[in-house]
Amino acid sequence: MIPIQPLLIVLVALLGWGYLVRFRSMFWDRLIVIGISAAAVVLVSYPELSNRIANRLGVSRGADLIFYLTLPGLLFMILLLYAKTTRQEEQVASLTRELALLRAERK
Repeated sequence: MIPIQPLLIVLVALLGWGYLVRFRSMFWDRLIVIGISAAAVVLVSYPELSNRIANRLGVSRGADLIFYLTLPGLLFMILLLYAKTTRQEEQVASLTRELALLRAERK
């Protein structure tokens, strides 16, 4: 085992644990985080496994495969965050309108 592997495994475990403890999320979200964390630990522990999987899928290196899989995932997360921000902005605008109308009725 090379020196960086235990560090990466601890980092992945802490991030996964931190997510599960800190955020209240749906069951499927938690399951996805656990699955991604487990896959990350396996790939860090056995780096040649990613090369073998990549070769079977027609990609030259395991690092390239991980990059190709990560990029759409990050774009999807950005889209989800954008949608959530837009929804929250709409809710704040609606609440502000209601509050303004209630204050105007009281005068």
